Formats: sequence, structure tokens, C-alpha cells
Amino acid sequence: MVAMESSTQINPLLQDFKFPPYDAIKAHHVVPGIHALLSQLENDLVELESKVEPSWSKLVHPLEKIIDRLNVVWGIVCHLNSVKDSPQLRLAFQEVQPEVVKFGLRLGQSKSIYGAFKAIQESLDWHTFSDAKKRVVELKIKEAILNGVSLEGDKKEQFNKIQQESEKLSVKFAENVKDATSKVEKLITNKKDIDGLPTTTLALAGQVAASKGHENATAENGPWILTLDDPSFLSIMQHAKNRSLREEFYRAHVTRASYGDLDNISIIDQILKLRLEKAKLLGYNNYAELSMTTKMATIDKAEELLENLRTASWNAAIQEEELRPFFSLPKVMEGLFKLVKMLFGVDIESADGVAPVWNSDVKFYSVKDSSGNPISYFYFDPYSRPSEKQGGAWMIEAVYPRHAKLPIAHIVCNQTPPVGNKPSLMTFQEDESLVSGTQGIDYTLTSMAKHYETGENLPENVYLRLLEARTFRAGPLTLRQLRCAKVDLELHTKYFPGGSESVHDVDKRISKTTETIPLLPEDKFLIL
Repeated sequence: MVAMESSTQINPLLQDFKFPPYDAIKAHHVVPGIHALLSQLENDLVELESKVEPSWSKLVHPLEKIIDRLNVVWGIVCHLNSVKDSPQLRLAFQEVQPEVVKFGLRLGQSKSIYGAFKAIQESLDWHTFSDAKKRVVELKIKEAILNGVSLEGDKKEQFNKIQQESEKLSVKFAENVKDATSKVEKLITNKKDIDGLPTTTLALAGQVAASKGHENATAENGPWILTLDDPSFLSIMQHAKNRSLREEFYRAHVTRASYGDLDNISIIDQILKLRLEKAKLLGYNNYAELSMTTKMATIDKAEELLENLRTASWNAAIQEEELRPFFSLPKVMEGLFKLVKMLFGVDIESADGVAPVWNSDVKFYSVKDSSGNPISYFYFDPYSRPSEKQGGAWMIEAVYPRHAKLPIAHIVCNQTPPVGNKPSLMTFQEDESLVSGTQGIDYTLTSMAKHYETGENLPENVYLRLLEARTFRAGPLTLRQLRCAKVDLELHTKYFPGGSESVHDVDKRISKTTETIPLLPEDKFLIL
């Protein structure tokens, strides 16, 4: 007991905090921290089950505390695993993940908690509940069923094995994608080989080279290191005049994680097989049916919508680089915050130093109401870090807005980092990703688009060309997304692992009606 208390006192994962102590959490805290957390949560769950009553205060509130505590602490570990990857953290994550999954199953399959929610739903007081509370109860009952609460004996054991193996494979899949992406680096010393690449890309490539030991690397004279990370790869594909360089990087991109130690092909089949088995155990014909039970869509309606969009897209210009100086990250953030204030009447202010962060590039912000009182916070991690950070962009909660705590969120991007004394100069696509959609494009262009050095507004002729370019190649780009959606839906409805078609046969068949240019034979990059 003394050892447990001592461990709790020194382990930042287990301390009470207003903001997650990201600067203090190390890989060696994960295993003992999660072990202690799960032990405490198990005790809390046993106590809840022993005293459970079918009432809001005696069921929902204590259950939320258990779920929130698990989600916050485990969420911190998962977040760091996504943005600050290291061999030590991976090993720690892999060691405790099965125990977290096991506790999640234990919680989700609790018959006493499930019974209490059913009792609430069947009680005489049910009609007095608000629609929101009814929705919570209905979702908890559905979640329990989908977590296997009704399964017994061998079926329950098989279900739990499937959950464990699926989680393990999903983590391995993501690790392989990240490792395969960061593994590709090309050192270039001949200036002719990088002809056509913009100065922002060359500056970034020189900066990467300098970080890899080429101390005298510059944007003008090199050497340069190009990578598969989005800011580098997308620029190569769009601007490089060296055809062989474009081909080399394109082939590397579409064959990521499809061979050698990082091969995801067999993992995809295993995941699909497990998902199908899980669906059958729960009484569904396929995994898509299971997934749709928590959504408003149906398989038939989804297929109909995708086909309508495909038909419309099938039947259906401007240089990004000249826009970069008008979309410096500080100016974009300033304009975005003005837009938020105009729409919602809240102020967003820098709160750097208030909360610990996991990297010096991470910014912390406070969202305040009209009286100046904080109502929420968020972290913003804007730049690409290929060696430790997963690709993509996402937003996820860090702390949930319950039990007197203010909500805290993570906003993560992978855009071009600052180079030298220049701020991060964004492409318009990066700007759109940050602002989340093109609905606010007019405000974005008129309010945020200011030259980072002169303060000059975006020239009107460029503004008009950019508006026209909003539909440039919209058909092929939409088809690309539809290909992903149609492949995903078919793999989870009609595909049978080990059958006559492989997952890549399915992808190639569907691509014939969703890609205007045929796929390369070796194109095997899929994301589940």
C-alpha cells in the first residue's frame, strides 16, 4: 500500500491536474501508471456494481467518473504515442494496451450496470426523463450489447479474443504506416535534380539535411533531404521538373507498408476477418451492418449516395506557391480568431506557459466568454515532425467537460514548419484544413490572407483566380475520396478474407470507375 501511494505521488499520470502534465510524462511512467489506474478503477467498478441502483445519481454519475478517468489518462498516453513516438514509449504502450482493452471489456460487459440501465428504461419514471437523458440511457444499452454483454461461454471468450487481437493489429498497422513513411529519405546534392521545387520546399529540405548532420546545408546550395512527409512529398509531385524524381517518390508513396517487415497487406486481411467474426457473433451479417447501428445511414442508402456522387463527379488554376506568403500561420490564426469571435462571441487568447506541452512548437490557447472567463482550452500542434508524429490532421478531446472541469482539446496538423527566420507559410490547402472547410473561404481570403512581410492584402486578381480554382479538378478529387469510401464499404459488406479476390483486387476493380488514370500494378497502399 505504501509503495502504491509512493508510486502515485511521483507518477504524473496519476496526479490530479487541471492540465495534462505533458512535460513531465516519460515512457517509464506508462506501465506503472496504467497498472495503478486500472487497479483503482477496478475497485471503483466493483463498488459501483455492489451498490448500483437504477437512478441517474447512483448510476450515471459514478459510471461517468470511471469512464472519464480512464479516457483522460489513457487518452494522454495514446496522444503522446501519436505525436511523440519513441521506441521506449511504443514498448510501454504495447505492454499495457491489452490490460486497458481487458478492463474496457469488463466495464462494457457488466451485467449489473446493463441491467440498471434497462431498469431505468422500463421504469414508470421513464416518461419524466428529458430527451437528452433518454438518449444517454439508450446509447448505454446499445453500447453494452455491441460490447458483448449478452454473450455467454465460448462466444464471450471468442468475442474478447477478437477485441484484443483487433486492437493489437490496429496499432501495428498505424506503426507500420508511420515507419514506412519516415523510412524514405533521399539526399540530393545535384541542383539539377531539384529543378522546379519552390524555395519553401528547398528551405525545408535544407533544414532537414542540417538536422541529419549536414551542418552547412542551405536552401540555395544544398545538400537537400526530401521525404515522404506531406509538405515535402506533395511539393515534389506538384512542382518537380525531374520526372524520375516524381516517379520515385510516387512509387514509394503508393507502396508504403506493403512489403518487408512493415507489410500491412496480411494485417488488413486479419483485421477484416476479425471484424466479420465479431459481427457474426453479435448477430449481424457483416461489419458494416454492425457499424451502421450507431449511425443514421443504412448500407443501401450509403451505396446509393456513393454511386450518385460517382456519376456526377465522373461527368463533371492557380499556383499554390504564390499564395504562401499571404498565408503565414500567425496571420491565419489571427483571422481565424476574429472569425470565431464574430460567429460565437468568444475570444481566443494565447495561454502559453499555463499548461505543459509535449514539444516546443505546441501552442496553448484559452477560449473566453464575453466576461473574460475561461470556458475551454485547446492545444495546437501545427507542424510536421516525421520522426515522431503520425501524419494527417485531427481534433480530439483531452479532458471532458464534466464534473466541474473545463473541456480541453487537441488540434493536430502536419503542415510546413517555419524555416530560418520565416514563419510557417501555408498552402491554401493547409489553410482550408485548419479552418475546416471552404464555407468560410471568402472571409478567409479577405481577412486572413495578408503578406507576412508587407501586410499587403491578397491581390484581387489572385483572389478571383483562387475562387475560380475552387472547382478545378473537383471531379477527379471527389472520385478519389469516393474510391476510398466504396472500397471501405465493400470490404465490410461483400468481401470474404481468403476468397477469390484480395483486398487489392477489390481496390483495383473499384478504381476502374473512380479513377481517371489507372492505378500502377504495385499500388497497394490502403488505410482502414
